[in-house]
Amino acid sequence: MKCDLLSSDMKNYCLSHRNASVRNRTVELDCCRILRDNFRAKWFLGRVLLTEYLTTLENWNCPQFFAECKNRTFAFNTFARTVYNRACSPGKFRKNCFRDVQRFVYGDGAVNSKQENFSVAAWQDMLSYLRDNATTSDSLPACVQVAMYDSVAPFGQYHEMVSVHLPFCGITWCGMNARIPGSGGVSLWACMSRG
Repeated sequence: MKCDLLSSDMKNYCLSHRNASVRNRTVELDCCRILRDNFRAKWFLGRVLLTEYLTTLENWNCPQFFAECKNRTFAFNTFARTVYNRACSPGKFRKNCFRDVQRFVYGDGAVNSKQENFSVAAWQDMLSYLRDNATTSDSLPACVQVAMYDSVAPFGQYHEMVSVHLPFCGITWCGMNARIPGSGGVSLWACMSRG
């Protein structure tokens, strides 16, 4: 079936369906290409999210998803590498990040006394905590930042900040739950490592 949408209409259609299924496999494959091209053109402006990009590629079963998992094109810092781990190896991501998220949720002392090993139920409990108790505390570990994405299901409830223009900092990229209490959002300052 030939796509009956004009090019700009097709782009609008695809980008508005990032969290939904599209018409058919032919359109879906066109949308995969459009999504990839859009992300590559805008990632450094902070107008697109790596988390949503990889999630959508996976949901649409795009060939670009498998290429991204293999090449990890945008894995410029710890946050972005952790986003790739979440998308490409979710079980491994949860197991590798369990202690960091547990430490953030329960505190160092509670983790040491708890000694709880990874379980899906424990992970889900911690995601619930992250959803309801978001914070911008200094230098959140990348695992906590990325776990926040899974704690807020609908697209649009998570923000990423990226800057390629901060002198001496390399590429700064981080993410946070959009429901940060008492805020108009978060700033790039929350991404900066201290010390």
